[in-house]
Amino acid sequence: CVEYFQRLLAVRRGQFLDISALGLQTLPVETCLLNKLTEIDFSRNQMSTIVAGIGNLKNLRVLNASQNKICKLPESLWSLVKLTHLNLGVNLLSLCPSGVSRLTALKELILSDNRISKIDPRHFVTQKGLERLDFNGNQIDSPPSEVQTLDCATVLRFLSNWAESMTTNDLDLSGFGIHALPLLHTHQTELTSLNLKENKIRNLPDELADMICLTSLDISSNLLVKMDPGLGGLTSLKILNYEDN
Repeated sequence: CVEYFQRLLAVRRGQFLDISALGLQTLPVETCLLNKLTEIDFSRNQMSTIVAGIGNLKNLRVLNASQNKICKLPESLWSLVKLTHLNLGVNLLSLCPSGVSRLTALKELILSDNRISKIDPRHFVTQKGLERLDFNGNQIDSPPSEVQTLDCATVLRFLSNWAESMTTNDLDLSGFGIHALPLLHTHQTELTSLNLKENKIRNLPDELADMICLTSLDISSNLLVKMDPGLGGLTSLKILNYEDN
């Protein structure tokens, strides 16, 4: 459209391009030739995917693709290793993109208001400089909603502990203010040690009875009013701490 080309000509110093809210169904080919761009905004359009040519924009630091209809992301997106801000919020993504693990310069990652139901915490262990991580508005069981609203460093610590437990079977979820044991979708029944102290758990989850490999369980400093008889089925349990409930 005419307005698109007007904005293309108005790119200031060849670094920033705003083509938001133009009704675009795809990213025009010539856009992907502007390899000096450091920031691009194509939010509030009608795109269902991001074209593979986005990978040509090697100098991009800020990419705003929010408020589209994106359900698929190209592999080339994860080659943009200079990205510090990536906004994919308000789209139709059903999977948390694994490629984010390669974008180690990220300071802000927005995935809010998509259709994501679960994530793999191992995709986030490389994100040492992340300052904002937004999962809100999805159907994610873990991290639970009460953790998702905490500061980014705490969310990353939750994800890191979860990822580490997939190797060690030792899961530390102490001090996160969780109301229940999150559904991990991964290795829950293989855990040997589970630390849930200093949370807000009132009732032990039914899933606990299936953790037959547990040898250590710390549920101290919660809000429990009674012990679950199902703990009797944890025949491998050697250490149980339920003080301060």
